[in-house]
Amino acid sequence: MGRFVVSFVGSYIILSYGEPEGFLEIFYEPGFCSQLAINTIGFYVLSLIINWLMNWQRPMVSKFKYSAMSWILLFLKGFLIPATILLILSYIYFYSFGEPFSLSTYSKVIFPISLLVICVFVGFEFILFGMYYSMVLVRNARLLKLQRPVLENKYYNDEDPDDQFGKFYKIELVERYAVGSDRYGEEHKLPYRTLKKVKELIGEDPRFFSTGNWIIQYEGISEVENDSDTRALKIYFKPPIKGYVNVNKEKKRAFWKWYKASKNL
Repeated sequence: MGRFVVSFVGSYIILSYGEPEGFLEIFYEPGFCSQLAINTIGFYVLSLIINWLMNWQRPMVSKFKYSAMSWILLFLKGFLIPATILLILSYIYFYSFGEPFSLSTYSKVIFPISLLVICVFVGFEFILFGMYYSMVLVRNARLLKLQRPVLENKYYNDEDPDDQFGKFYKIELVERYAVGSDRYGEEHKLPYRTLKKVKELIGEDPRFFSTGNWIIQYEGISEVENDSDTRALKIYFKPPIKGYVNVNKEKKRAFWKWYKASKNL
């Protein structure tokens, strides 16, 4: 709706600029309404093109930092390419109505107004991306809050000393202690202050996959999802365990190799 309103207002300003008729009177001029409709449609199509361009190779949320090449791409997508398309559409427009196309007149009146409309369209894209970025931050913060376990005031003692970690679907470091989540969603403080020690005790057990931040067991995985924003993997657990863990791009191949092999255990 916003794009259409901007397209309509921009078209009206361009067509009514310098004309003696008033705001309403000009609508009764022969051919004005049809030209207004054509210009509005042209600007609206241009807004859709800008939307596509601005979302093409959009920076990932996890790496929301522009390099020199990113700024060059932004200039091309937000100004140079739309201005070139606008010039072509303007030439077609004048040619269709049998009017000579004057580059000097175009650059003095039509282009500055059209450039302002383009800036508004690009501004829309930044606002939409800002809203999306904020939503991602809020969602991740909420999920991380759900993911954080509540520690018990006792250590976990397994009845089977030969398989002391087998009952845990997830092990992570919280408040300087390793914490294990069992199949019932209960969190247990383990008598280890580093995950490195837990990994040493687990050894080459094929049921487990680990990173520097967590250890998970194949049996506890409910779903694996690709994150289109960060290109990482999200590993969700079987209920009642809440939240998820991330597998970054560098470990994705190792994870999939382990995940496929674990299906045959």
